[in-house]
Amino acid sequence: MAQSRSTEYRKTRDALKRIIANISDDDHGATATGVQTELDMETEAMETRPQCLQYDSPPDELWYPALSDAHAEDERDDDEIFSDGEDEISSDGEDEIFSDGEDGSFSDGGEDAKGDTNACSALADWAVRYGISHAALLALLAILNLLGLAVPLDPRTLLRTPASSSRQLVKMGSGEYFYFGIARSVLNVFKNASPRPAEVRLKVNVDGLPLFKSTSTVLWPILGMVSNAGQHVFTIAVYCGKDKPPLTEFLKDFSKECRTLLETGIAYAGQTVPFKIACFICDAPARAFLKGIKGHSGYNACERCTQTGIYDTGRMTFPECDAPQRTHDSFIAMSDADHHRLQSPLIALVPNMVRDFTLDYMHMCCLGVTKLMIRLWMSGPLTVRLPASVAERISGRLSALGSSFPKEFARKPRSLYDYRMWKATEFRTFMLYTGPVVLKGLLSDDMYNLFLCFSSAMTVLLCPDFAYRYSAFAKGLMCTFVKNFAKLFGSQFVVYNVHSLIHLSEDAEIHGALDNVSCFPFENYLHSLKRMVRRPNDPLPQLINRLGELARTGHGRTHDSGTAISLGKRHMDGPVPQGIEGRFTQHRQCQVRYFVSSKDGDNCFLLGGSTVILVCNVIKTATGVFVAALKFAELRPYYTYPFSSDKIGIMVATKLTKKPELVPIADLSRGRKCVRSSQADGSDVIIPILHE
Repeated sequence: MAQSRSTEYRKTRDALKRIIANISDDDHGATATGVQTELDMETEAMETRPQCLQYDSPPDELWYPALSDAHAEDERDDDEIFSDGEDEISSDGEDEIFSDGEDGSFSDGGEDAKGDTNACSALADWAVRYGISHAALLALLAILNLLGLAVPLDPRTLLRTPASSSRQLVKMGSGEYFYFGIARSVLNVFKNASPRPAEVRLKVNVDGLPLFKSTSTVLWPILGMVSNAGQHVFTIAVYCGKDKPPLTEFLKDFSKECRTLLETGIAYAGQTVPFKIACFICDAPARAFLKGIKGHSGYNACERCTQTGIYDTGRMTFPECDAPQRTHDSFIAMSDADHHRLQSPLIALVPNMVRDFTLDYMHMCCLGVTKLMIRLWMSGPLTVRLPASVAERISGRLSALGSSFPKEFARKPRSLYDYRMWKATEFRTFMLYTGPVVLKGLLSDDMYNLFLCFSSAMTVLLCPDFAYRYSAFAKGLMCTFVKNFAKLFGSQFVVYNVHSLIHLSEDAEIHGALDNVSCFPFENYLHSLKRMVRRPNDPLPQLINRLGELARTGHGRTHDSGTAISLGKRHMDGPVPQGIEGRFTQHRQCQVRYFVSSKDGDNCFLLGGSTVILVCNVIKTATGVFVAALKFAELRPYYTYPFSSDKIGIMVATKLTKKPELVPIADLSRGRKCVRSSQADGSDVIIPILHE
């Protein structure tokens, strides 16, 4: 350990020497020389003194860099989490946690607080953006001070970490609890929302989040998001313990503030903005926990209809598609006693305990039904299992698509053999964009049509243009899918997720496209919360501190992206269509509603529902920004069952024109970017992207 730490220190010293060698300003010469001498002396001393005397604070983190991306998807193992050393459990008052800090409520700094304001702001912004630990930042600040830069010596001063006296942890069950509040976070959203919503419609998410693989510690946050104000998720309350929180205590503060806001609204800019709860967006176990009902494996588990499940081959199945519907009144009266475990404290708060708890398609359709079908194809009964040669061909097609996939997809398609490690976004990609293409001709007609029935129904429910108008049609498709699923795969696989598909369109009737009530933004935020906890001891105080730092440095606030066009990568290679007059510049890419590029993957767009173009250049003139684009002369439906696919924009495009035309960039913003899959016959399958 001592040798490793000495090596890291020498690397840091050598890097600083290279920086010092490039300093030409005479005023810094003495400082640079002093730094070099001190570094040499410190390294020599470090190598000779006993390890136990090297540092007063936990040494393992001091010279180890933190992970650079605070929002990366890969989790860290416990042995990669180092101690910060600054978080302590504390006692009173929460109001100052998200204050600006002018009152001195953040950690003390003394003389070191008087630094270069611009440098301090930039450094704090960088540290919060990339999740730099306090121990690493402490070492960096010491070096910067030696170099003559006026910055604080203590990272808590730089980041304005909430003082320990500004926290109040409440003992609850087997753990601790902290309440941040709703109104404060909503006002923070309002500061940058454009336009400001006329009504606060709060979407609420509750979920359990295991923190470490080696312990049973779990976070249970209550998260919020305001409809029509972007996808800015904020923390309302957090419980941290070894098991689930006691429900009534857990929801007490939330329910109390909600009742107040429902009566008084939220005061902002001299006006009172009405407040209401739009819905609860959770996975099935969390919904059962909040509603006080049986879990998804119970006989009376269905949240929307009253059918009793059938236990079949070790699974609870729900084969009926026309059972009587549950209502809010029957839920309040607890008329189906086998459906309830206890009376939920949310009954007095939520207008409809049945419809206001939405069925999340991320867990149900992506991680549920899509994953189930792939699992059955790969390792299910022999009657539905794919031959190894077919699975290989499907995997090959998936891998080939990854080389030119749009930037909007964080993860590119990968082999079917890796499906157990796929994330929810990868199952969504397969369900909507790659599955209809790579499965064609390799599955039996009945099996492929079954998948198309599911995929096309989900396309309708996820498209903002179709969800409201055709939700009833989508319900019919889902009923057809469930019935034929039982015939092809077996009735023993019509489990809770498969059955619940017939109720999914009910949420589209109320909320529109299912992405409006999806867990995706909440799951992304949960991952960022997990990254804020860097060591097993005192996880809740750490989380409170990190959230306070985010708010104080501005990273906890929303920002209006506006309508500005960002251009990049200038060139002079063309092509330039006829009709351009005056001076102009050429670019390979630009950012509007979508990312636009002349490269494959980010250059295909559907305009007006009937025109497909490929962008080959971006041109800025005195009158605006345009793209030079080639058009496909012929379009036809990609499939005709269960309906003609061109009605939802899925088409086969052929005969690409050779002469580029000038298209205003605004037309691309109003259109839809597409996934373009090239076929062996020279044609291209065009599928519009439904998420942004």
